[in-house]
Amino acid sequence: MSLKIAEKISLITVCVIVLFVSLSTFYFLKQEKRSLTFELDERINSLLSYLSIRSEYPVLIEDGEAISELGREILREKDIVFCEIKNREGVILFQEGSKKVEPLRQYTSAIVTIRNAEAGEGEELVLPGGRKVREQIGGIHLAVSPAGLNCRMSRVKQTIILACGVAVIFAILANSLFLGIFLGKPIDKLVVGTRKIAAGELGYKVPVRSKDEIGQLAISFNRMTDALQKSQDELVAAREYTDNIIESMIDSLIVTGGEGRIKNVNRATLDLLGYTEDELRRKPVEMLFEEKPFFHGKNFQEFIKRGYIRNMDMTYITKGGQTIPVSFSSSVMKDKEGNLAGIVSTVEDMRETKRLMEEMELSKDKMEKAYGELAKNTARLERFHKLTVGREKDMIHLEAEINSLLKELGRPIKYKTPEKTEDGAQKEKGDE
Repeated sequence: MSLKIAEKISLITVCVIVLFVSLSTFYFLKQEKRSLTFELDERINSLLSYLSIRSEYPVLIEDGEAISELGREILREKDIVFCEIKNREGVILFQEGSKKVEPLRQYTSAIVTIRNAEAGEGEELVLPGGRKVREQIGGIHLAVSPAGLNCRMSRVKQTIILACGVAVIFAILANSLFLGIFLGKPIDKLVVGTRKIAAGELGYKVPVRSKDEIGQLAISFNRMTDALQKSQDELVAAREYTDNIIESMIDSLIVTGGEGRIKNVNRATLDLLGYTEDELRRKPVEMLFEEKPFFHGKNFQEFIKRGYIRNMDMTYITKGGQTIPVSFSSSVMKDKEGNLAGIVSTVEDMRETKRLMEEMELSKDKMEKAYGELAKNTARLERFHKLTVGREKDMIHLEAEINSLLKELGRPIKYKTPEKTEDGAQKEKGDE
């Protein structure tokens, strides 16, 4: 059975109170018994003194009737059950009662008289003058029953026990009430607060009713909930930010656990492969790739040991069985102890890249062919240019020679020929 802290403190307090009351009761009873015993001794000793004084003269004159009357008077006193009076020779002058009824308390006293030291034998009276001495002339023996003492002790014990019991009950009730009000209820409120916080109600506040340690604890608890609320808000914001980044990624993202099963994927992965998130969760990651042996072979162990892999050519398999060429990159996550905690992988769709590369190859081939044709045409043009330039020079030279012959014959020049000017340019020269 689980006890609350207030109940535990109450139980400890009750045990302490009971122990204290028990020790106090034992001490009080011991003191009371000592007091009653002392009182009994005082009373019996007073009776012995009284009896010793009253019996002095009857013992001196051996008056048996007076001695008997004194003895019976003493026996009528409370608790006295036996009385015996003797003279100096030990002769019993009076004896009544019984000493065998129960354990008894025994009391004795001497009967003395005062006489003149100079008095002769047989002179017992005290006369004026002279030196006086005390002389024992007999003895008294009383037996007292402890029944009265025990009865009084029993009544005292009952009274003390009853008083202590009432005090214990009152102390228990007062302690329970005090702890319940000043400790139990505040702690119960803190327990309710912890349960609400555990249930996710981080905005819950414990009411602060006092400025003592419990009040300080409530204040600290409320500060803790504020810090938890702030931390949760920051975590939620960071998670939403991260989720937005992941969801907005064009490339496929796959997060697997240490056992190689899918824990999370982004929207791009679902759209590319045609699966739903529930269909992929907790499934082995190799089901998405054509290169299944990689995830169980030596290469995979080397990847785990190295911690990352980049731009590995692999092939996706969609839900419909279509294959997609991809570029696979991955990194290993480890916990504080260095054990494998998970793997984060990004997969890039390479279909468009491959198409562009193929188009570039075709364009390159076409450009190479065009360059070849251009080179051929250029060579032809150069040959044609050389041919035409040679012929033009021959025509100019021929025209110059005809003009020279015509000039010698005195005829007008028929052809215009270019002449070089001072600046190096050619100027045509014709007939004037």
